[in-house]
Amino acid sequence: MRYIKKRRRKRDGGNRSFFAITVIVCGLLIYALYASSAGKWIMDNYIQPVFFEDKSVNTDVTEKKQDTENKDNSEQVQQTMSYDGFTMYAMQIGAYSAKENADAAAEDLKKKGGAGYVLHDGTYRVLAFGYGSQGEANTVKEQLKTAASMDSSIYTVTVPRLDFKVTGEQKNLTAVDSAFKSYISAKDKVGDLAVKLDKSELTKEQVKTEMDAIKKEMQEKINAIDKLAGSDEKLGQFHSLSKDMIKLFEGLNDSDETVFSANVKNIYVEMVCRYSDYVKAVVAG
Repeated sequence: MRYIKKRRRKRDGGNRSFFAITVIVCGLLIYALYASSAGKWIMDNYIQPVFFEDKSVNTDVTEKKQDTENKDNSEQVQQTMSYDGFTMYAMQIGAYSAKENADAAAEDLKKKGGAGYVLHDGTYRVLAFGYGSQGEANTVKEQLKTAASMDSSIYTVTVPRLDFKVTGEQKNLTAVDSAFKSYISAKDKVGDLAVKLDKSELTKEQVKTEMDAIKKEMQEKINAIDKLAGSDEKLGQFHSLSKDMIKLFEGLNDSDETVFSANVKNIYVEMVCRYSDYVKAVVAG
């Protein structure tokens, strides 16, 4: 029994020695291969990919991907911006050749809850509000005549379709499109709020909250195109227009419900009329 145990310990030691010698020989072989040009090729293409992780390859791929993404984002592209036209059917309370008379009539109309917006197209026209269809405008016209003994006529403000080209980085062009859509959406929301306020479907406080939210969104969208607006004349004009409209929101007077209603209507009508002037100027070239 002692003999057998002694032989087993000797055999275990031999296995360990054989393993150590094998590791040393493999290491020397790898070193020899890597030291020669042919060996280096074998090392790089067969041995190293199997036994070692090549982090430099992953780094190169990542850097190339980032370079491509940065190039795509900074590349100058040209895009056609397109926005549908529309018509506002406005309630015209009076038309004057003298601005002073129109201003006086407008102030009187505001006290009654009308927009009191003065549109000048050779004649000074005093507008009370505007609607998206002629049918709506005709209905209100009859109501004003019956309930308030107020004569009026329908004056159409037409906004043609807008198509124009803009050049810049793709992210900036996306911001431009967003700013235009925000303006168009804002004027629709304001018009809807004015109607709901008059029908008592919303309170003054609720409308004020909604108007503040609309103003905030417009401000964010227009701020995003500050840089591009400085290098493009058409965008610069739209940028100035939007800033002017935002100032109207900031000056919204909510101390008196009738005056507040008149101011909301005024903002809607002015947004439409000023945008119409802008689009017509761009289309005319």
